[in-house]
Amino acid sequence: MHYYGAVYRPPSEAYSLIVQCTLGCSHNKCAFCNMYKDKKFSIRPVEEVLRDLAEARSYERRIERIFLADGDALILPMDYLLQVLDFIREYFPECTRVAAYATTKAIERKTDEELRKLREHGLALVYIGLESGNEELLLKFNKGVTAAETVKNALRCKAAGIAISVTAINGMAGLSGDWQAHAIDTAKAVSAMKPEFIAFLTLRVYSGTPLHDWIETGEFQMMGPADLMRETRLFLEHIDSEGSVFRSNHASNYLPLGGTLNRDREALIQTIDAALDGKVLFLPCGVRQRDSQLIETYIARDVYIVEYETLLQSGALADGVLDLTAEAVGPEYPGRAYTDLDAADWVLAAEGVPVDTTTLEKADAVCPAGYVLYRNPDAQRVRFVVS
Repeated sequence: MHYYGAVYRPPSEAYSLIVQCTLGCSHNKCAFCNMYKDKKFSIRPVEEVLRDLAEARSYERRIERIFLADGDALILPMDYLLQVLDFIREYFPECTRVAAYATTKAIERKTDEELRKLREHGLALVYIGLESGNEELLLKFNKGVTAAETVKNALRCKAAGIAISVTAINGMAGLSGDWQAHAIDTAKAVSAMKPEFIAFLTLRVYSGTPLHDWIETGEFQMMGPADLMRETRLFLEHIDSEGSVFRSNHASNYLPLGGTLNRDREALIQTIDAALDGKVLFLPCGVRQRDSQLIETYIARDVYIVEYETLLQSGALADGVLDLTAEAVGPEYPGRAYTDLDAADWVLAAEGVPVDTTTLEKADAVCPAGYVLYRNPDAQRVRFVVS
């Protein structure tokens, strides 16, 4: 198998065989995106791709899902795509799903008949980045297409029998922008498509992007967790997409949410309301990603994240008691040290860390994998079992 540069895939393709047909993204100008910056867009020779597939077949007994990477495999010529799909059908008869990213422009270049033919030859799912239903925001972030164009071409895929997974991004309007318009317009666009899957991500900042520059100059301000949840709530209030699987559990999200619309709409809104009322803690799955924006959220919500090796090296556990008012020992994060916390109503501990739980109350909250959340009645101290 041959892979070039960083390889990206949707979370739902975690266990798929990933085969690079293209390198990079044919657009690659979105102001928020840092993907594929290490390569110039190009198309790999189909012979190389078929050899990669043959190699995978030689050492994998069963492959049920295959993802055609990189950022825009649907832009490939029809004869190229059909060769790949037919090879998969012949040599991977157990494969139940072939999927790919698809830009609106790439779909637009295919006729209705060509889309139907792709489905007949095995293309089952495409991932489409709507990002926002608000045309002004799409223009600002240089998406390169309108929401109306995305809706139109997504519906063409559905008419051809190809399932669609649509991505929207929470927080694109920013703190001072019209987030209500973003939420409502996005809900309308998604409702018009009624996709099989909806991925609701959260805007993140990456160095080297125009968004990063806007923040540096003060042109754009990121929204905090509570504001983002209000935006998500408004989106859910206005969406009508019966049967769509809704997921907001990406590493970027502050509150993991999941359900099937419209059935689970009220339950999702209730979870958001509980978080806004302080009954459910914002716990982004990306807590281990050393993200300064995330750690500031924990500090603001009085959460102590236990980094046991850091504590041992600090010598702060000699007596088994960490006095947050005096020591506040914690991991170093980009841009700041974890020293601003002088009380911890909550303790987020990795499994296996010898936290003394006799005085802690285990919280009923969704946590990042490998972590347990506790309510800490003695907010100024965290106790450990030391030998």
